[in-house]
Amino acid sequence: MFGSDEGPWNHSFRLEHKLGPRLKVVALIDPSAERANAALAAKRDSFVVSAYKDTMVYKDLAEYARAVEGGSVIQPQYVFPLAYGETDTGRQGARKS
Repeated sequence: MFGSDEGPWNHSFRLEHKLGPRLKVVALIDPSAERANAALAAKRDSFVVSAYKDTMVYKDLAEYARAVEGGSVIQPQYVFPLAYGETDTGRQGARKS
């Protein structure tokens, strides 16, 4: 969502500019909490702080679903499924035939 070593895709930039102050990101689901928290820190130190000030990081969809079911996280109005790489091949960006 914020771009990566694999490519310059920065979908968050587009959403931030399209939605402005209406954007409120509830959660990021990323197996690399360190990478996600670093990206959030940068976002929270910019003009889009209001979009990310309450964002939580979850390692996978199951962890996020448990938080929603437990009531500790509000359900989002929209979900943007942005993924990169393959999780079962051990190679980032690899595609199965």
